[in-house]
Amino acid sequence: MKIFTLVAIVQVFLLASEARSDAIVENKRVTCFYLTPMTELNGTLDIEDIDASICTHLLVDETAINQAIEEHYDGYSSGVGMNQEFEKLKAVNPNLKLIVQVRYSLLSWIGNFFYSNGTLDGTSEGASNATQGTIRLLKKMGFDGVDFNIDYYSAEKLDEMADMFCDMKNEFDKNGYIITIDFAYKEGSNITQARHMSYNFSKLTRCCDHLNVLYLGHPNNVTQRMSSLRMMKSTVDKYIERGLPPNKIVITIPAFGNIYALEDPQDTGMGAKIDVERSPQIGDSFIRGFIFHRDLVREMNNSSLAWTIRRDEETKEPYAFTKTGLWASYDDRTSIEVKANYVLEKGLGGILIFPINLEDKEGIGGEGTFPLTRAVFNSLRGLQTEEKTS
Repeated sequence: MKIFTLVAIVQVFLLASEARSDAIVENKRVTCFYLTPMTELNGTLDIEDIDASICTHLLVDETAINQAIEEHYDGYSSGVGMNQEFEKLKAVNPNLKLIVQVRYSLLSWIGNFFYSNGTLDGTSEGASNATQGTIRLLKKMGFDGVDFNIDYYSAEKLDEMADMFCDMKNEFDKNGYIITIDFAYKEGSNITQARHMSYNFSKLTRCCDHLNVLYLGHPNNVTQRMSSLRMMKSTVDKYIERGLPPNKIVITIPAFGNIYALEDPQDTGMGAKIDVERSPQIGDSFIRGFIFHRDLVREMNNSSLAWTIRRDEETKEPYAFTKTGLWASYDDRTSIEVKANYVLEKGLGGILIFPINLEDKEGIGGEGTFPLTRAVFNSLRGLQTEEKTS
């Protein structure tokens, strides 16, 4: 009898542990950043073509506010506009959260436009009106929250913003709205390090739901990764030391990579010298040395270039080169699975793909549509990624 009791206790413990594990996986955030058709980098990705089933949150740039402004002026909505198209995505994924990015400097304007006297002058009235104006904006748009970028702000300004976010979150919680924050850590940037590494984030993080952290490597005329896992880990640890709770940190994976012309086609490893002037501009990228994921897939499928792929033994991050001296670094399904495992082991909040517009939406790489986001979703949600098909 005691044996059966012990077995039952063990079974209950295992089931409880499995339930806790499932809950942890279920709560991981898969944020898809979307640039609207009004932005130059949108490409050909229409709202209706977004696969909402593999996103838990859709973060939209602030041009989405424009339609809400037009409707506010006109007093009615004429036909199905952009924000209505976003709401349709919830038919595919009812749990999808729609977040609009807003510049902090716009808050006073939003308060005046959608409420009244939203001036951020340090008074409770100004802050309250800005908050109410933002709530009215979200209701008009049918969105679930706002995102603020805090790059380029001093520690003193971040303290002021934290007070504003705390007041805002109290009202947002009553209405079920979300506040997120994003910022980039640029390696080698004295401005970023001086501003962010001198700031205690504990107060700021109490008044937001998640923080999206983007690590960017510093260009130095040699081959490098756009956003390496090793440096990402170092950056996350630095922010945790400054007061960021791990479960609120969402790391960012760019949907673009680096492509260079090597000075010496025989020197193909990391840290090899590059010729910036000869580095190509491929596809829709207007920045020399950068390549969008969808364009990289096409280049990699070009058999005449005969790409050779190498991987980091630990992080599985790939880089590739040709006999003609082209060199590229990027993320793929394999490296993303390793980064997703890091998120799970570290207890982080999730992963943001920036932006999904630049992904392979047609599946020409043989790994389905939106392969980067799909790899994130499957890895964080404990699903089996489908094998690559020819």
